[in-house]
Amino acid sequence: MTKKDHILTFVFIFVVTLGYFGWFMAELDNELLQQELASLKYNSSEIRGLHK
Repeated sequence: MTKKDHILTFVFIFVVTLGYFGWFMAELDNELLQQELASLKYNSSEIRGLHK
């Protein structure tokens, strides 16, 4: 392998690793967002129930 091939391999591995890490962080954020939306939904219905 030439020096150029080594650099391309390193860049490819770095991009794949960074992409996987970004996907993983987005999945964690989606779970938190779903929990927050669910809690807002149930809390708002309880509040509306008190004002009837």
